[in-house]
Amino acid sequence: MDSAKAELTEPSGFAFKVIVRCYNCNTVLNEMYTNPKVRNTESTRPPCNVNRRMVNAFVTMGKGHSAMEQHCMAMGMAGLSSPSFNSHLIKLTEENKLVRQHVLRNAHSAVRRAHMEVDSSISDSDVINIGMSYDGTWMKRGHTSKYGLGLVIDILTGLVLDFEIMSKYCSTCEKTEKKMDVASDEYKQWYQSHKDAGVCEKNFDGSSNAMEMKAAEILWTRSIRLCNMRYTTLLSDGDAKTHHHLQQLQVYGEGIDIRKEECVNHVAKRVGKGLQNIVREWRGTDSSIGGKKKGSLTAEMIPRLQNYYRKAIIDNIPNVNKMKKAIYATLDHAMSTDDKPLHSRCPSGEKSCAQKKFLYKKKLEVAVTSAVTEFNMGCTANISMRDLVSTVKLSPAAYKIGNRRDKRRLQQAATSTSENFKTSRKKLRLSKVSLKVGKSSRRGQHIRQEGFKQFP
Repeated sequence: MDSAKAELTEPSGFAFKVIVRCYNCNTVLNEMYTNPKVRNTESTRPPCNVNRRMVNAFVTMGKGHSAMEQHCMAMGMAGLSSPSFNSHLIKLTEENKLVRQHVLRNAHSAVRRAHMEVDSSISDSDVINIGMSYDGTWMKRGHTSKYGLGLVIDILTGLVLDFEIMSKYCSTCEKTEKKMDVASDEYKQWYQSHKDAGVCEKNFDGSSNAMEMKAAEILWTRSIRLCNMRYTTLLSDGDAKTHHHLQQLQVYGEGIDIRKEECVNHVAKRVGKGLQNIVREWRGTDSSIGGKKKGSLTAEMIPRLQNYYRKAIIDNIPNVNKMKKAIYATLDHAMSTDDKPLHSRCPSGEKSCAQKKFLYKKKLEVAVTSAVTEFNMGCTANISMRDLVSTVKLSPAAYKIGNRRDKRRLQQAATSTSENFKTSRKKLRLSKVSLKVGKSSRRGQHIRQEGFKQFP
């Protein structure tokens, strides 16, 4: 070993070229990279696997080049330049399109099989009507987000069938606008070619709130072409704008309406929020509907009424009159005392009350596809799917971690459905509500006693 020496040359991001030379005559004995090169690439200088993996890791975590730079500074590594990061990201985006196609195609097949098991009259070629849960989310709050996401989830299987990312921003357009006059013919010609090439990241103009409606329009319009299904039942969070927009468009033609159903959990949540607001408003006056005595609207009573309201709806579907009667019965039941029992409206028998106990679009596409794949199929399947289309193959260590994550997810799912866990969550929710109402009460008392401070 004393007759040879090793040199680290040609740094390539997180990898180096190692040259082994004879110590005496300086002859090159061997040379290799610290990490293998990416295969199946047309580049004359293919990048190293570790660089592609690092970019994929940071993008999957929702981070970008800036976060990678901070990581490299802390670890004392060279890292990647911004152009190199973006070139890897473009390759990942191309691979991500194939992953997305595989994942959604598998979901479409699974959903169709599930509906065919429920209804034997459905054939493989039929356009079937299914119920979907739809919701939108944004990169940040405040109705100023540049990016939005809309997803449709099959109610029967719980699988994500499709999603669409909306973007109000394109970094290339912004940089070009600073170099060219937007009103010039040169810019208009460039912009048209930029759009025609399909590389512009901006696909939406309008308010951030309208992204949810536009994403729904895209998803519903392509549902028959994509998976031979109609989304004829819309389960949403109570916002009627999306449903109204789809009805106006008549995406499936005249005579085929899209029915809207309310999410019971969202309805019950609004009831609880409304009761908390009422308690806060009354505590700012001389009177109060709260307190600790029996029958008062206490912090512990609000979650109970919220759950009673939800159960009254679920237990009496689809009879509206029975729902109404059960909701009024919960109010009487909550105010009932031993001296003044109010259980005349409570159900009897088994249901008796006595029996109850800043990213940009390319990064976002990779991250969302990875999240949907892992949600539908698991972490190990996500890795396997990417191995099928990627030029960078993952090591057995990645599969080992994936198996461990899948096992932990199944254990967490089993725990979260246990009665002990549900009881613990109820206690935690009650303690949070008590703390919030208590703070509001003390603040109101302080204002009534001292008044508002006057500032000069």
